[in-house]
Amino acid sequence: MPPLTRPRPLACLLTPRFAVLLLVAPAISLSASLPGVYLSFFLDSAPAPTIVLLMSLCFVVVLLATQRKTVATVLRWVARRTTTKQRLISKTMVGAGALSRKKLR
Repeated sequence: MPPLTRPRPLACLLTPRFAVLLLVAPAISLSASLPGVYLSFFLDSAPAPTIVLLMSLCFVVVLLATQRKTVATVLRWVARRTTTKQRLISKTMVGAGALSRKKLR
């Protein structure tokens, strides 16, 4: 992933709305660029690779944080769906039992 495109996927992980994404992406870029330049001065390294490393580190942290939340959400959804499906099956079985009793009479 080229360094100039790193703020957009990071912002996409944080917000689904495009209007908010247009505000978050430059903020992410600035929040990685300024500390990257400052840190590169003290590490005596080139600023560009330091900025890219900081932005990549931010991406990994946000990705792990959002994936954990996403996995928990999916597990809750599966649990709710399973219980809902079981309720529907039991209601259907009860309804089918009532119909079969009517046919027998």
